[in-house]
Amino acid sequence: MGEIDRRVGDLAAEQHGVVTRAQVLELGGDRDLPSRRVASGLWRRAATGVFVVNGVPASFAQRVLVAVLAAGPGALASHRTAAALWGFTSEADRIEVSIPAGRVHRGAGVSVHRSRDLAIAAPVRLRGIPVTGAARTLLDLGAVAPAAVRRAVWTALRQRATAWDVLLRTLTAHARPGRRGITTLRAVVAEHYGERVTDSVTEDVAYEILVDSGVGVP
Repeated sequence: MGEIDRRVGDLAAEQHGVVTRAQVLELGGDRDLPSRRVASGLWRRAATGVFVVNGVPASFAQRVLVAVLAAGPGALASHRTAAALWGFTSEADRIEVSIPAGRVHRGAGVSVHRSRDLAIAAPVRLRGIPVTGAARTLLDLGAVAPAAVRRAVWTALRQRATAWDVLLRTLTAHARPGRRGITTLRAVVAEHYGERVTDSVTEDVAYEILVDSGVGVP
């Protein structure tokens, strides 16, 4: 095995067997190396520019990382997929990723969300995968699976992945007319604080919830 294969193997071991063409180039390989490894049966092409080293067991995490890397810089596992990675819900068959608004990406078996507020998603890495922060994940979950949010919130709180004041701050940061997920998460948070909040959530209303609840604001 050559030096480049050793380097790629070390990286793949940290990434569920997944590498990208760009990463191969960064490690000192040439642009055609992935194609040669695919032709020899050592790797398989998982998506455009994304490869999996054969022999590494397939897994949910591997599928998610392939989808995120294929979606390009700044992409994050999100919505139901992020909730599953956090352990708030069970794994779903279809992978969901978020990308910055204005960019277009399509992936087989992948739901792509173009987000106007991805810059405040508080991303973290879970199992080596870029994923939306816990509170943002719960907010996004409300946009696609509202019935799952209440249980997911309480699971997140038990795991100490988030806290009520963080959820409030998340509502404040993301509140805008038409922002999906706000109404669902707001209802759970309002139950906790005993506040009645109208359906027309705005940043000012979310700010008032913070003040009235005595939590304080950033």
